[in-house]
Amino acid sequence: MLTPRFTLSQDSSHVVVYIEAPYVKFSSAEICIIDKEFSFYCKPYYLKLYFSEEIEEDDTTDATYDVDLGQFTIKILKSNKGEHFTDLDMLTKLMINNSNQKTVKASTLIEVLKSDPNENYNEEEIDWSLEQVVVEPESPLADCAYGFNLGASGIFSKRPDECSELIDIQNPDETPLSKRNFLQKEHEDQNFNVEHYLSDLEDDDEIRDLVMYQTLAQSTYLSGLEEHGNAVKHAALYTKEEMELILQLPKKEYILEKFQTSAALVGLIDILYACLYDTRTTKDDPSVESAWTIRKLSSTLSWLTSTSDLRSAIISSLRRSLCFPLYRHWILSLQVLDDVRMVLAMGKPQVLKTFLRVRSIFNNTESYHIHNDLYITDYCVWLQSLSDKCLNTLISDIDKLHLSKQEIGLNICSIENSQLYLSSESGSDLEESSDTSGELNSSSTEGIDSSLDSDDSADDIEGSSHSMESSIQSKSSYNDTEELSAVTDGLNLQLSHLSVSTNTVDEKSPLIEVLTSNTS
Repeated sequence: MLTPRFTLSQDSSHVVVYIEAPYVKFSSAEICIIDKEFSFYCKPYYLKLYFSEEIEEDDTTDATYDVDLGQFTIKILKSNKGEHFTDLDMLTKLMINNSNQKTVKASTLIEVLKSDPNENYNEEEIDWSLEQVVVEPESPLADCAYGFNLGASGIFSKRPDECSELIDIQNPDETPLSKRNFLQKEHEDQNFNVEHYLSDLEDDDEIRDLVMYQTLAQSTYLSGLEEHGNAVKHAALYTKEEMELILQLPKKEYILEKFQTSAALVGLIDILYACLYDTRTTKDDPSVESAWTIRKLSSTLSWLTSTSDLRSAIISSLRRSLCFPLYRHWILSLQVLDDVRMVLAMGKPQVLKTFLRVRSIFNNTESYHIHNDLYITDYCVWLQSLSDKCLNTLISDIDKLHLSKQEIGLNICSIENSQLYLSSESGSDLEESSDTSGELNSSSTEGIDSSLDSDDSADDIEGSSHSMESSIQSKSSYNDTEELSAVTDGLNLQLSHLSVSTNTVDEKSPLIEVLTSNTS
């Protein structure tokens, strides 16, 4: 039997199921409705759905078939008129029978004898500030586990030739969890490139274009705010490709303890950040480097880490965004964090679409399917069972974080201040040289003096820059073009530093104000 593509909608009295079944004998279709279960059969297609609320069959139950579209439209009566059916866009969850026995993959295989679909494991009460210890290992092998909910081990020892291309950690099957975070941070410190960072800081036109780019998810989010007053559950409809991916997902149910749930949620944020960085920097058009970028920016995928500390996970994402990808800029890193918050605010459908994008990219990249097997596929299924309250709690906790550049490490503030000082000193030396030679008039000299004063505002510096440029144009006797270029470059560098001196992550950050003013 084939599982057809399907979608659902609802009104106050009915649930409507749309089933794609082309080239069938529609008169042979069979429909069965009992309590919370809906069954459809029309050879060779079979579909069975399990709702959280009750449905019933009566005279108003209606089924039509559009020959041109090859689509059934089936209206099902709600037992309680006016009741809102939840998670109709979580298609994998609808196909899982919560009342029967199900084999579930967690740290070990267990049987679900009975489950409550409304149980949320008290996700809203998770304390992200405490590092919650994973279960005590019974053997060295268990201490070196990885994958979703630490459910795998011994995988990479069987493919040593591929390890360097798929992960950063060496010998993961022999490296315990307790050492991975330390080794990860040490690796980031060694690979932070000061010249690359300062180059992107000074020559940032392309990066600012990426920051201002409106992603497809952002457009949907803003449309939801404009039309409905909020963006929750206003994710774009699934595409046919996404529907195919959803139908390929395994029918599993997951039982996680509270500390396991918190670790899984932190891993979700880590992977989500990496994917949204790639989405923004490729402008929604994945490149041949997308799989590498997502894997490299996620410590979960690169170092097989597992933590329940949300703060340290976000710090890790910001650090890695400044160490490894093509574009390394503090403002860009903050914008991606804001994208994470936006996607969470749009609800589970948009989060699922993002993870499906990762799954598709990895499936189309040689050897990267192992990350799907270890993490992404399980996340695609598991996140459909999360409550909206859980996602709202994540948003709230991200908003409470106030991260400074000093906390990120990598000595960023000292590097920026040193470069600014050197640029100012270079400009001062050039100013003295020009005064001695008499080749700069008094108005241009005053412009340079004011621009190199570290206490001046950005507006004063910009004004002095214009003053200097006008005096340069009127002074044809100035022959040392290289020296003049150095002065101009120093001013531009100082302007760029002042324009990106954002030190905290806050919902009222300068970045958000800039984007708002530009939009208006």
